[in-house]
Amino acid sequence: MGEARVVAKNTGVLVLVEVARKLFGLFLFMAIARLLGAENFGVLAFGLAFTELLGLINKFGFEPFIVREIARDREKTQSYWANIALIKVFLAIPYLLVVVGLAHILGIKDLKLLVVYICSVDTIFQNFVLYNCAFFRAHQKAEYEAITRLALSVMYWLLGWGIIILGYGLVELVVVLATVKFLSFSISLFLIHKKIKPIRLKFDPAVAKEVLKGSFPFVALALVIMIQGRVGVLVLSLMKGDEVTGIYAAAMRLWMIFSFIPIGIRGGFLPAMSKFAAESATESFGKAFRYSFKYLFIVGFALAIGSTVLPHHIIGLIYGPKFAAAAEVLRIVMWGLLITFLNYTLGSVLIAVNREKTLLWIMGISAGISVVSNLILVPPLSALGSAISILLAQGFVFVAALFYARPYLKADFEPLNTLLKPILGGLVMGGGLLLVQRWNIFLVIPLGILIYFFFLFAVQTFDADELRLLRDAARKLARV
Repeated sequence: MGEARVVAKNTGVLVLVEVARKLFGLFLFMAIARLLGAENFGVLAFGLAFTELLGLINKFGFEPFIVREIARDREKTQSYWANIALIKVFLAIPYLLVVVGLAHILGIKDLKLLVVYICSVDTIFQNFVLYNCAFFRAHQKAEYEAITRLALSVMYWLLGWGIIILGYGLVELVVVLATVKFLSFSISLFLIHKKIKPIRLKFDPAVAKEVLKGSFPFVALALVIMIQGRVGVLVLSLMKGDEVTGIYAAAMRLWMIFSFIPIGIRGGFLPAMSKFAAESATESFGKAFRYSFKYLFIVGFALAIGSTVLPHHIIGLIYGPKFAAAAEVLRIVMWGLLITFLNYTLGSVLIAVNREKTLLWIMGISAGISVVSNLILVPPLSALGSAISILLAQGFVFVAALFYARPYLKADFEPLNTLLKPILGGLVMGGGLLLVQRWNIFLVIPLGILIYFFFLFAVQTFDADELRLLRDAARKLARV
């Protein structure tokens, strides 16, 4: 299979899997938010944000390093997996100690403390699932990641609805979350052993030193990315309480639902871009960047326009009237999501050409902007302040990453098809949504999607190569 077709197939598989997962999660969280209410939803959001941020001690940025290095030399798979797995087990101990210590320093008590402890176990298994999925991506075997992630979603869906139907509460819900992550980890471990490379736990100090040294820039990068994504929840929880945190987290949950799109597209393109960079295939590298940037802009711009026109409809449908205040937050953060989409592609360029240290400095400054702007904006603006902070931080990343990535992008960017036509299509869609916004939301959203993509195809936004790859990917996906 040609490289372009492999990229198309893997990107398609990853995106479709994440669509299915997020749809499962969306419908479940609709019920969970209504069951818990804004205050307990805020407790859940804090527990997840707190433990995932500290979970970088255990995660350590191995995943992007694995994808890049194993894509270049698959013979390293067995030794890398064994050594990194043993390191991650060891790092779980200081992670749990830090969670316990910091929770008590911050005065977290009672229900919130119990939720934090359970979420910390969930985070360990989640990190191992993501670790195994990095090997699937490096080997361009997206179907195994699909099995792992879909199994997780189905189990969480079934057990989560069981919790809701039986009338249990927040504690039981997070216990289910941790249990499902453990089962998903077990499935991914089986697939690694049977389909990628047999597992042999042998520690090699030289390999361990190599992966720790190579992964260090990525752990710092992951830290600043995590700070950007979680600082709003943490600052709001400490300054404004759990109810306001729940309102903000409701809007950000939709942000997280759509984050699968750049993750899936990068998962398909990054191994190929790393290979092109290593082979000095400048034209192929630039073309891969243009395609990934174009597709993310097309999707991200549509989401931003739709959320600007219909925020109250979307929040009301998903969470109900108790979360109405989240509509204005959603309107702001979805424009931040568009910028984040584009930053994923620019970040992939810098990682593929071994400029992750540059990306680290960019993200570090952005994290500082995020923390400072939250501390300044949250007291007067509450949840809206955290939403504005996202725009400021992500906007800086876009400008700085574009500046450093440009020397490596030699192919024609084709701004007409990449930017101008999608912008016109989005404006046409937005006008159509304004005209029919009083209709039933289940009619309005599909109509907006049809208007947007009909316009894109009518003005020939996609070239012949793209259409051919889409057809090939669709055929291969049907056989996965």
